[in-house]
Amino acid sequence: MVIPGGENRIVALQNNQIDATLVQLGDWLNLDARAPGRYHIIRTGNLFNISGASFWANVDWLRKNEEVATAYIAELLKSFRMVHANPKILEPLVAKHLPDMPKDIIAPAIKGYIEIVRAWPQNGGDTSILDDTVKFFTDNGELKTAVNTKELVDPKILAGALSKVGKIAGAR
Repeated sequence: MVIPGGENRIVALQNNQIDATLVQLGDWLNLDARAPGRYHIIRTGNLFNISGASFWANVDWLRKNEEVATAYIAELLKSFRMVHANPKILEPLVAKHLPDMPKDIIAPAIKGYIEIVRAWPQNGGDTSILDDTVKFFTDNGELKTAVNTKELVDPKILAGALSKVGKIAGAR
């Protein structure tokens, strides 16, 4: 059975019309807040590698402003590391910029994004997200020709930023 629309799947789940469904992290947090412990995340081991940090720049601009781009990425990595060290620093920002978000799910949402989504990679991540995305859309016929992701990604800026701030062992 296919139930289109995340909001429809959530209603069906709440009404015991289905036993399990795919939901977005924010929807799961809302479900858990309404009925703590009733719903559980099923870890399949094959989460689609969909999140991380991707930064795009015009090649001509990048060539002319390499130092600026490297410094910018270094500062972003510092920010990501601050969030991992103390996720609570995001709570007032989330409350301010997402005023409709229930206050009681802000902390669990941040935790979920760090642990499940693996957001804010402390070492800048890698190309696996792009590789997985291209494979997914190629396998499903959305991309007619596979794209060589190695040709799209220039690791020079990230490498320069990591040389400034260092690399954290075991982090992505």
